[in-house]
Amino acid sequence: MPSIPEEAVDIEGRIDEVYERIKLSGYINFSDLVPVWKRKEIVETLLPLLYLEHRGFISCEQGEMFKDISIKLR
Repeated sequence: MPSIPEEAVDIEGRIDEVYERIKLSGYINFSDLVPVWKRKEIVETLLPLLYLEHRGFISCEQGEMFKDISIKLR
């Protein structure tokens, strides 16, 4: 059975952090939101974006696969 990582992430807190960063400029690229380009940090930034997009707070657009994601407030 997989074990739970010792360092749990506060997803609600991370959602708030990401949203506040987006609100500062109104527009930002995904690569500018990720603190360090490593798998853990990428996932910890992508999940809040999915939540915010689903709830209608932001709009995300990616012109081509594997290109940067543009994020703006709705």
